[in-house]
Amino acid sequence: MKSSKLDSYFTSTPTTFQEKQQDTVETYGALFPAKPTDSPLMAGAKATGNLPTSAFGLAKGIGSAILHPIQTVKGLGGIAVGGVQRLIPGQQAQEQKFDAFTSFLNERYGTSFGEKKFDYAEMLKTLQRTATNDPFGFATDILTLIEGGAGAIGKTSH
Repeated sequence: MKSSKLDSYFTSTPTTFQEKQQDTVETYGALFPAKPTDSPLMAGAKATGNLPTSAFGLAKGIGSAILHPIQTVKGLGGIAVGGVQRLIPGQQAQEQKFDAFTSFLNERYGTSFGEKKFDYAEMLKTLQRTATNDPFGFATDILTLIEGGAGAIGKTSH
């Protein structure tokens, strides 16, 4: 089985913003990579230029999930089990999958799962980088959050 750039993302974590920047360009194939100094207008223009590669990446990811449903379910299950095992003292078998997933979220969105320090400015830079380099993936993630939140609100209002 061929490993993807996303798999390598889970096994090695860049340490500086420039290393993170290069990693996201390679992972998402941005034609016009974001820079920390980009204005919102420049970031929007670059995101527009990155729409074709982002759409292709999204279609490829969805296609892979559809073509390999067992592998997809096993991966999601491993992350869920790892999250539960993370609560159990000592090192458990699936914790690495959960840790890799939270590292991916931290790098993609500037969150701080499992970290003691939260840096709001760094999070905003990371969000702008992600939205610029992978606009379709970013929009899909945001819409998923909105839809999930709306669904939760709808269920609690009944």
